[in-house]
Amino acid sequence: MKKTPEVRSELEILRDRVDRLSEAIDNPPYLSVKGAAKYSTIAMPTIYAALKTGELESIRVGAKWLTKRPWIDSWLQSLAEVNNS
Repeated sequence: MKKTPEVRSELEILRDRVDRLSEAIDNPPYLSVKGAAKYSTIAMPTIYAALKTGELESIRVGAKWLTKRPWIDSWLQSLAEVNNS
């Protein structure tokens, strides 16, 4: 069965949407405390402490703390700099 240009275009649009959804699932913009601990290999109580003191940038949604990978990377870098000085 030969695909018409319209069907091919619709298939390409759907494939693009599926790819973007897969990317969003694999790399969510915000991480929970558990996700942050897994990403950074830092214990959850340490993550909570850094969130509560403001050392680790975050937002709160209700009772949940959320942070981003770049914020975690920045926090880890600042910890490394303190330990190296």
